[in-house]
Order: sequence, then C-alpha cells, then structure tokens
Amino acid sequence: MLDRNTLCYGSPAPLPEQIPLRAGPLHLLYENGSLRHLRYGREEVLLNVYVAVRDHNWGTVPGQLTLLKRELRAFQPGRMEVGSYPPNRCLAIH
Repeated sequence: MLDRNTLCYGSPAPLPEQIPLRAGPLHLLYENGSLRHLRYGREEVLLNVYVAVRDHNWGTVPGQLTLLKRELRAFQPGRMEVGSYPPNRCLAIH
C-alpha cells in the first residue's frame, strides 16, 4: 500500500516545513522560500508569492535554498537572506 504523501502529493518525500508568521491582523505561512496564504483577519487576500530569478537570456535560474537566516522581532521589519545557485549570488529580502 502507498503511503499518504505518495497518494496525495505523488512523492514519499516529506512536505516542506510551514512557518506561521503574523504582523497585527496579517497572517501568512513561510514555506521553502515562498510566502503563502496571506490573510488579513479572516479573509485570504493572496494565495502565494513566488520569486523567480532570471538569467541574462530571461531564463529561470534554478533556485536552491542554501542559507536561511530569520530575524523576527516585535514591531520591527524582518530580514531574510537566501543563498542560491550559483553559490556566489545571494538574494536578501528586507
């Protein structure tokens, strides 16, 4: 018999960790580099924020999460740094 992840998602691999974040009435989930299910109060206003990095020919550069540093403080902006492939490039989101 197939396990639940294979039946539901097509792969036995575990699902990525979902980290719930909140700022006042805004709620969202951080999952594997994406921001998902942004809610204002009880209303979902955005399903997913996907960031694509493009090369000089406008091709999508395959991303690989290599570094994730979270700094979350009350009443201050957060900072997220994501390393990528090739390793000499880094995207910082403030």
